[in-house]
Amino acid sequence: MKADRYTYVTGKPPAITVSDASAKIEPLSNAAGEQTVKIHYGEGRETWLRLNAIDNLDSLVQSRIAFIRDRQQVNDSLSPYDGAFVCYDNETQAQLPHGYRINCSEGRERLGMGVLLAQSLAHWRDAKVEEALKRYHSFVRAKLQKPDGAVVGEVGGVSDRLYDFPWVAQFHLEMFHAFCEERYLEDCFQTFEAYYRQGGDRFYPIGLLMVDAVEAFRAAGREAQAGQLLAHFLRHGNQVAKNGLN
Repeated sequence: MKADRYTYVTGKPPAITVSDASAKIEPLSNAAGEQTVKIHYGEGRETWLRLNAIDNLDSLVQSRIAFIRDRQQVNDSLSPYDGAFVCYDNETQAQLPHGYRINCSEGRERLGMGVLLAQSLAHWRDAKVEEALKRYHSFVRAKLQKPDGAVVGEVGGVSDRLYDFPWVAQFHLEMFHAFCEERYLEDCFQTFEAYYRQGGDRFYPIGLLMVDAVEAFRAAGREAQAGQLLAHFLRHGNQVAKNGLN
């Protein structure tokens, strides 16, 4: 037995095929979540297939955005983490405390939450998301970036984390797209400059929006900065080509 898809959108179930033409497949529920489909065959025998049903993608993304906005931002003006997006434990219904685990810090991969929320404003304007993003931007600039644009992995961090620079640069770029304020381009440019000043062209990041960045700076009339970024990106590409395949 097999299905043509094991994750599907509710209302659009996968096609399930079995080798025994006389087998009976129990109907799928139309609810989102994990689905266990039983298949009855032979004389009282059965097996099962586990599937995952999701709501339509717009609803899924909007639910994720609302969860980040409402549960994953620190709201404590006395905390050094105020404005940060942090990990959340669904079992305890609470944000994970700082120091729980280094890879669960308020920096690092949590930066992707800011990118997602900023991108979402192109599709769904939300005053609460806008407010959350501006608070998060203040947190990133004050607590995860040094004055020269370098990025650290957590509040109070000393060592720069090259892996995170592209995330932060993309966040600033998405903030510019969302709010059309050129100060975010300045933040983006400073972050890229710090990245390449530290040898970023010899580093393999996860996602580097080269074309997006150059086009945004050109569209804003910042030709000189666009040219500097393009030079960095070309040098980076040439280094990757020179390294070749592993």
